[in-house]
Amino acid sequence: MKFFNRHYFDKRIRVQVFSVTQSNYRQLEFGWGKVLLLSMLAGFAFALIVSGLILAFTSVYKGHSVHAFSQENTVLHEKITEMESRFSTISSQIGILEDVSRKMEVIPEILDTTSTQPLIDSERNVYLAYTSSGTPGDSLQIDIMLDNLERRVQEALSLQELVGNQFAQVEKELQHLPTIRPLAHGRISDLFGKRRDPFIKKIRHHNGIDISSPKGTDVYAPASGIVELVKTRYTLNRGYGRVVIINHGNGIKTLYGHLNKIFVKAGQKVERWDVIGQVGETGRATGPHLHYEVWENGKAIDPMEYILN
Repeated sequence: MKFFNRHYFDKRIRVQVFSVTQSNYRQLEFGWGKVLLLSMLAGFAFALIVSGLILAFTSVYKGHSVHAFSQENTVLHEKITEMESRFSTISSQIGILEDVSRKMEVIPEILDTTSTQPLIDSERNVYLAYTSSGTPGDSLQIDIMLDNLERRVQEALSLQELVGNQFAQVEKELQHLPTIRPLAHGRISDLFGKRRDPFIKKIRHHNGIDISSPKGTDVYAPASGIVELVKTRYTLNRGYGRVVIINHGNGIKTLYGHLNKIFVKAGQKVERWDVIGQVGETGRATGPHLHYEVWENGKAIDPMEYILN
């Protein structure tokens, strides 16, 4: 081939360099083969430099990317761990609420509270849902937990509403139970049941309790209700004297005898702690006191079974 011809490499290149201020000049002469060799070496050196720069840049960029991904991965893992802990705590709290509600027998049949499925499956790593190593099942784990949490929260809210309604009903019923003493102070001088009648000196059944207190002491309604009877006229040394009867509903009524003054009227609505009258000794009484009775479905019962204070 002509490229490898010896005479081809014998060709020379002459370069003359002239000075613009002096008359002398220099002359450089190179063989064509040497020029070609230097050109090849220069190209090879340039290629090495460019390749080195590319490798260095790639290495630095890759290292930076790996470090950034590592930091992001660590932060993500910490957040997921914290989320799992919070889910577990919420699940435990909801479980406690369900247990309390079940013990109180207020869980409705429409709510499926028998499931023991936890919010967090300890056998599966939720962290896999965020990595390429996770399976499609792992990627659904977060959604499953959130759905489970939402369901349990809705059930808990329904339970809370149910418990609130039932307690409101109980509170309403308690407002109509005579659970306080009709006198803030005073000594119980006679109890419910058999006793020796102070007038005829014989054993007779006493339908209520007697609370001794100074004349004019305020008498309180022990529960909410409607005043059913107000009796102001009486015969000296006969009966209960001035009397008030309050109907508290659900078959419960209370009677207040021997009153000195009455501050309510028949048909009037009263609330617990309303003053309905004052202690006296009207009717058949040996001294100032309140005769207090509780009736349940037409039968006199011991008032102490209701009094809590």
